[in-house]
Amino acid sequence: MIRSHRHPILPVPAVDALSDTLGINRSFHHGTVPCMQYRRRSRKAGIMASDNTDTHGTSDVSESAEGTVLGTDRPRHGGGDDRGFWARWSWAIICGWFSVIGAILLMASAGTLVGELRLRADCTEITDGIVTQMILNPADPDEEDSSDTWTPVFRYGVDGRSYEQRASVASSPPRYEVGQAVTVRYDPADPSRYVVEGDNAALILYTAITVMCLGFTAVLPVALAVRRRR
Repeated sequence: MIRSHRHPILPVPAVDALSDTLGINRSFHHGTVPCMQYRRRSRKAGIMASDNTDTHGTSDVSESAEGTVLGTDRPRHGGGDDRGFWARWSWAIICGWFSVIGAILLMASAGTLVGELRLRADCTEITDGIVTQMILNPADPDEEDSSDTWTPVFRYGVDGRSYEQRASVASSPPRYEVGQAVTVRYDPADPSRYVVEGDNAALILYTAITVMCLGFTAVLPVALAVRRRR
C-alpha cells in the first residue's frame, strides 16, 4: 500500500470553522493552509535568491571597479613612449667613439712611454755635457693659449767623439740656460742614445698622455657599468 506524504487539503469552510474555533485571524480568503505555507516558503526563497544576486552583483561591480583602478595604474604603451634607435643608443655610440679614439691614442702613447722607459734602462754610462743653445719655438698666433717654448741642445763626448743632441721635450719657461753644465747618461751600445740626469720632463709628459688616453678608452665601459646599476 502506497502512502501519500502530501498534506491533506481542507476545504475553505472547514478552514474558516477551525480558525474561528482556535481564535486564529486568518489573513487569506481563498486557498488552503498548505498552499499558504508553500507560498511563504517560495517567497522566502525568492528573497534569499535576490539577496544573493545583489551580493554577487556588488562583488562584480567592485571587481570591475578594482579592475578599472588597476588598469589605470598600468603603463600605457603608445607611440609617444616608444623611443627610436638613436634615442636609446646615442649614449653608447658617443661613448664608443670616445673609447675607440682613446684606444688608438693609447697604443701610440703607451709605445712612446715604453720606449722612454727602455731608453732610461739602457743608458748606464755617465759623461759630462753642456747646454750649447736654447731653440725658440714661437707661439701659434691662431691659438690664444699658445706661448713660446724653448728646446735645449746638449753636447757631450764619448771616446773622443762629440755628440750634440736636441731634447725631445720643449718647455716654457726654459728649464736650462746656455752654457749650463749637465750630467749625461748614454747607452754604451749606441752613445747617440742619451738622457740627462735628473731631467724627467719627457717621462712625466708621456705618462700624463698615456693616462689621459686610458681615461678616454674607459668611457664606454664606465658608462655601461653605471647604466647597469640604475
